[in-house]
Amino acid sequence: MGEVILTSTILNFVYLIVGFFGMWGALRVLDYATGVDFKDRLANMGDIASAIYFGARIVAIAIYCGLALS
Repeated sequence: MGEVILTSTILNFVYLIVGFFGMWGALRVLDYATGVDFKDRLANMGDIASAIYFGARIVAIAIYCGLALS
C-alpha cells in the first residue's frame, strides 16, 4: 500500500513540473508571438487594463494546462 501512495505522489509531482514548464513555455511563446517584452511591460504596468490582461492570461494558461494534464 505504501508503494502505491509513494508512486502516486511522485507521479503528481511529475505532473506539477510538466504543467509548470508547459505554462512557462506557452507564456513565452505568447510573448514572442505578440512582440511584448513581459519584463519591460511589468515594470511599466501602471494601467489596470494591463494588470487584468496579464492576470487573465496566466489564469487561462493554468486552466488549459490543468485540463490537458487531467
